[in-house]
Amino acid sequence: MLVRRATVLLFAFVACAPNVMFVPTNASPRPLYPRPPETVQVFSSSVPTKPFVEVGIITAETAMRGQHGVALSSAAELIEALREKGAELGCDALIVRPGSGDSHQATCLAYTGQ
Repeated sequence: MLVRRATVLLFAFVACAPNVMFVPTNASPRPLYPRPPETVQVFSSSVPTKPFVEVGIITAETAMRGQHGVALSSAAELIEALREKGAELGCDALIVRPGSGDSHQATCLAYTGQ
């Protein structure tokens, strides 16, 4: 019985996590390696002053809807999912753009000259 409850709780947690996808757009100017999420800079209303190449587009969308069709992932959760994926990919920075209420997109940037 305890195992069944744990399985149900795990499924509920996983089912609520945002879906995250990556589409490459340009070759990186240098090899990219995974990094800690907190080292990925996040921009929303400006762009970095350092020269960069846009490496790809990351999309995070809510995985489930609750009662009355309300998305179960908040904007903060979607942005955190974008940052985590960006870190996994080795992005130096992200330019985040809100999508519909169900998704957010970010452009993965690789700085040149590093």
